[in-house]
Amino acid sequence: MIGHRLYRARKAAGLSLRDLGAQVGLTHAAIKKYEDGQATPPSTTLLKLARALNVRTEYFFRPETVALDRIEYRKRSTLPKKRLEAIEHEVVDQIERRIELENLFPSPPVIPFAPVTGLPISISDLAQIEDAAESVRKAWDLGYDPIPDLIDVLETHGIRVFMIDANADPKFDGLAASVNQMPIIVVGSNWPGDRQRFTLAHELGHLMLGDRLADGINEEIACNRFAGAFLIPRQTEENEAAELKLSKAIFPEDFATMVH
Repeated sequence: MIGHRLYRARKAAGLSLRDLGAQVGLTHAAIKKYEDGQATPPSTTLLKLARALNVRTEYFFRPETVALDRIEYRKRSTLPKKRLEAIEHEVVDQIERRIELENLFPSPPVIPFAPVTGLPISISDLAQIEDAAESVRKAWDLGYDPIPDLIDVLETHGIRVFMIDANADPKFDGLAASVNQMPIIVVGSNWPGDRQRFTLAHELGHLMLGDRLADGINEEIACNRFAGAFLIPRQTEENEAAELKLSKAIFPEDFATMVH
């Protein structure tokens, strides 16, 4: 247990065996023996390892409870493998802590995720995607107003959302995976709000449309369209256009001044 935990924490910190060894005054071979279970670090060494890896010592004794399945990165090919591994291990650690907290509740605080009923079995035209986005909003009783807290909406419907510091990864556009059949979405905590919201809505599109798209329809393009329609529904655009048209009719002088 300690060896695998040590390996995960080192990967999450983005450190090589030599880097970690240098920080705690050990050789890379000694660290490797700990990770492979060939030796057990004494308590004093565990304390040094915990400080170097920014974890609590209890982390090394926590049972393994989760594993990421069906990981999908956006912009995956442009990120170094070392950073991808660090992101994965950081996310797993966050998930484990979340599950520990949720297990304290007498009943699960989050309902299991389920695709919305009534979506088309097959989507052969991109125009159908706006209808699908509206169906999701209707099923979740969101109306046509802007969604004030998208993360809360997703979590309420069984999708876990996690944040990581992506400051050093400008090409990281998000991550989607599942844990124990629970869908998760990961976004950068340092991103501006509009980028976070669009990424979250885009990943929701994958969950809702993934198995429904006909051959020849690009899934990324389809999910981008879903995100736009989900965040700004067609009815909202039509209402705003009607209001603008009415304002022009009532206050023509104001709009003429704006043009000039």
